[in-house]
Amino acid sequence: MMIVNCWLHVCRKQLELGNYEVTMLTKIKLIIVYIIIRSENAILKLLQNMLFSNAIHDVNSICIYRVANVGDTITAIPSMHKIRKKYPDAKLTLLTSPGKAGAIGAKKILQYTNWIDDITEYFSSDIDSIKKIRKFVSKQRTSQFECFIQLPAENTSFKIMLRNLFFAKAIGAKYATGFYVSTLNLFAQTQNKYMHFPTDCERLLKGLPWESDGKIEFPIDYTKDDEIIVGKTLEKHGVSETERILAISFYGKGKAKHWKIESFHKIAKLWVQNGGKVIVLGGKQQFADGNGIISDLPEGTGINFCGEFSLLQSILLLRKVKLLLTVDTGTAHMASVTKTPCIELFSSFYLRDKWVAYGDNIHVIRNELKCSPCMSKICKYGYPAKCMEAISVQYVWNKIKMIIGAEDE
Repeated sequence: MMIVNCWLHVCRKQLELGNYEVTMLTKIKLIIVYIIIRSENAILKLLQNMLFSNAIHDVNSICIYRVANVGDTITAIPSMHKIRKKYPDAKLTLLTSPGKAGAIGAKKILQYTNWIDDITEYFSSDIDSIKKIRKFVSKQRTSQFECFIQLPAENTSFKIMLRNLFFAKAIGAKYATGFYVSTLNLFAQTQNKYMHFPTDCERLLKGLPWESDGKIEFPIDYTKDDEIIVGKTLEKHGVSETERILAISFYGKGKAKHWKIESFHKIAKLWVQNGGKVIVLGGKQQFADGNGIISDLPEGTGINFCGEFSLLQSILLLRKVKLLLTVDTGTAHMASVTKTPCIELFSSFYLRDKWVAYGDNIHVIRNELKCSPCMSKICKYGYPAKCMEAISVQYVWNKIKMIIGAEDE
């Protein structure tokens, strides 16, 4: 009993446990999670020290490795910028992949950002055979990176970490860092109840090999043309920045993240009845569902912008709205950039807080059910996911009134 309590005391500090009174079985589960994560990270650290120089000195060329779509790219921007500040004279290359060809990622977000020197983007089809992997590694070797800094995805496994560690060695890096596991799916419900998790922005900053000031910034550059396009498009549809505009972003990857189109439609009607206008955001593929959200609204009060704006233009657009209502998707992280008041409707299929957008302007609505977190993107109870269906329109509307009321005071 004393040994278990001693281990739990260590776990409270290392895993950021709250001050909960827990059963012996719960203690044992938390200790197992702690031991596995610590053991995996100890192995990764040992291999890192064996393969690379221990200290990162002055370097001329740095590769930042981040596999990410829109949201995960945005959460990594504060850490990328801290790397630039730490090494102001080094050539900074972002090596990134959004996954399948055609997916949107860092290149669309950071294309005009001048503090990154180069962005190398690849797709899963570029490394889907041994021959292609060899070609890919050989190409990266020609860049002669001295330093390799990985900003790992939140749910990257130990196996993938090992692969990336040897990849950094294969491309010729002298220094490398950023190899650590932060998530274990084992005993997910116990973790979810008793552990505190940082947001992805906070986790990545903490994972840098030096202490930073902790300040989180999103320095993204835009073109004047993008600003003009957004302004003229709003004007064309009779939308003024002085109006109360509700932006709705309803689509997220994975069915477990979806909220009913009918529910969004009811919120849109309530917003318009209270003197506002509604705009719907999404890709071209979501245009038909976007029409469903604004159907039968009075003429001119609902505009479907699905497929209308580029990624950077969408960020600029969010600066002009009163509130963003969104599911767990990249648009929520755009609100972190613009500091737009945002309600994020969150599925509870995953560990809480880990994928939440950063900022005091982000207000999360999430229901914890007996099955939460199930760690599955497909709900066994059908579609929509039970935890998303449990979020009522009335609760969301009350939250909207509370936030807008505070904004108007």
